[in-house]
Amino acid sequence: MPTRREPVAIHVYDGAPDDLALSFDGRWAVCSNHQRNTLLWETHRTAAQPVECEGTSGRHAPAFNEGGRRLAVPAERQLSLRAIGPRRPTRLALLPVCASALAWRPVDGDILATAGSDHAVRLWRTGAQGGRSGYTSLAAGHLTTPATSLAWTGQQLLAVAEQGGRVTLLSINPETTHAS
Repeated sequence: MPTRREPVAIHVYDGAPDDLALSFDGRWAVCSNHQRNTLLWETHRTAAQPVECEGTSGRHAPAFNEGGRRLAVPAERQLSLRAIGPRRPTRLALLPVCASALAWRPVDGDILATAGSDHAVRLWRTGAQGGRSGYTSLAAGHLTTPATSLAWTGQQLLAVAEQGGRVTLLSINPETTHAS
């Protein structure tokens, strides 16, 4: 017979969530909702209200890097990179890409893979201080339909799921992760 467990915390907010992501250490939670908002809160502060990340669309899932200190939040025609500080998220950069899928490279918290409706996968080096970001375009011409999901296996293999029902595995050479 399963043992009943009581919740550690319950956070209440307006709007039904579309996506939910937790930082790897469990300290932060972020969700997007049907009202096109992206909300962030500290999980251990039960009385805290979520903070809205301004300038986001809430249409696609946000993603934390492995260290939990960076957050990528999709917007209509751009991607907002945010630093997670002690009180509020601060915007580091806006990347000029419409992304429907995101995945931070494991171990290396500065590399972000994005994909979207343009059939391209991009690898972004976000920079240690959030300075000018550059990207390396990958798989141009390899995808047949828009990408819907990305997942890393280690640091050198990236899986790309497409709307058309196809999964493409890309081998990522560490030397190709420089900005172009």
